[in-house]
Amino acid sequence: MEIDHKCAYGPCQCKVAQLGEYCSDHCSQADKLRAETTQCSCGHEACKAADSI
Repeated sequence: MEIDHKCAYGPCQCKVAQLGEYCSDHCSQADKLRAETTQCSCGHEACKAADSI
């Protein structure tokens, strides 16, 4: 799968495959619940790195 774009969940920094929308179920559910946060807690490296800045 080719990595193409950012996860659809706003605070998430992960890249997803061309046909995917979210990097994980966590982000899919958070987006559906309209979670109001500035940080993503999906646990992937891209978001862990962004949290430490």
